[in-house]
Amino acid sequence: METINKKILLVEDDPNFGIVLKDYLSMNDFEVTLAKNGMEGFEKFKKDNYDICILDVMMPEMDGYGLIQSIRSNEDEDTHFPVIVVTADIQMAQRQVYLSHGFDECLLKPVSLGHLRRLLVRWGVLNFDIAFESNENTKPEITLAPAKPAPRDSTSQHNDVLPPAVDTAAMADMMGSFDDNAIQMLRMFIDMTQPLIEQLVTAKNTKNMHELAEVAHSLKGGARSACCPLLGDLAGQLQDGAEAQKLECLNLVPKIEKEFVRVKDVIKAL
Repeated sequence: METINKKILLVEDDPNFGIVLKDYLSMNDFEVTLAKNGMEGFEKFKKDNYDICILDVMMPEMDGYGLIQSIRSNEDEDTHFPVIVVTADIQMAQRQVYLSHGFDECLLKPVSLGHLRRLLVRWGVLNFDIAFESNENTKPEITLAPAKPAPRDSTSQHNDVLPPAVDTAAMADMMGSFDDNAIQMLRMFIDMTQPLIEQLVTAKNTKNMHELAEVAHSLKGGARSACCPLLGDLAGQLQDGAEAQKLECLNLVPKIEKEFVRVKDVIKAL
């Protein structure tokens, strides 16, 4: 992979997914600026000259739709800034849909790094030499995807066997290998997630269901990006319960705390 000294503006509110994608791009010699929401992304867009933007749709303060409108309103007839939207909405993948919103390309979650590379090539941000391109066709796609839960053991007594706290095999698939970079990102995940756990406990004690749902959503995305399947599943269940205003979902918070301790122990031992 060969870049051409290009700058990428990456706008993503999930800090773990954003860091994974930023580190992947940075390791391939891109200069990447990360913004955590649309408002911050637009401010960075105005202050520097970027070659392309990769942005999420669902973000606080200003979402992807608001950001693309702000970007396009700042263009003139002689300029066009390429923007790739990242979304889990399958409908958005239809060309006429994402073009109608002002986006130039659509990248569906879970993100295929092979597809991302092809889009960067299409917009002149990335070059492949012939040898690498021919070898690439023989390699499996690397995908930024949540880890799959481990299969249940029907022979276990009373309780299902827990999936791994950290699915290192899934992390290796996602990163291309399970090396020091992957371990470093997992350690960053712990540092970034600890405040979320504390926020969950506070929201549980005050029965703030809106806060519970918001924090659980962030935790779910981060845990799945870090290949922590059970932590991600528990956070997803908490988000669903909190959004439905079901008080019994409060019982999930201690389980999340316990699972986070298990995740920390595994990562510290790596």
